[in-house]
Amino acid sequence: MSNALKIEKLRAKAGQLYAVGQWDQAEKLCRRILEMHRTDLAARTMIGEIRLSQGRAAEALAIFDRLVAEAPGEAGIRAQRGLALQ
Repeated sequence: MSNALKIEKLRAKAGQLYAVGQWDQAEKLCRRILEMHRTDLAARTMIGEIRLSQGRAAEALAIFDRLVAEAPGEAGIRAQRGLALQ
């Protein structure tokens, strides 16, 4: 199985875990993705979303600030950054 396919499967599973509030497990999968592809935007975004869900807005904001700088055209990241500012 290619790394791209492994990453897609890990992203899907992380999303499922995130959706049911299993944030620690979702983050572990995101970290595994980052081991394979250190610049993966989706995995880093989900880690920011996890921090936000955990009530750790300052940490989430720091993550989203970096991501907005790297991918200014990503509206979803900008929206998450806005939530972190509230």
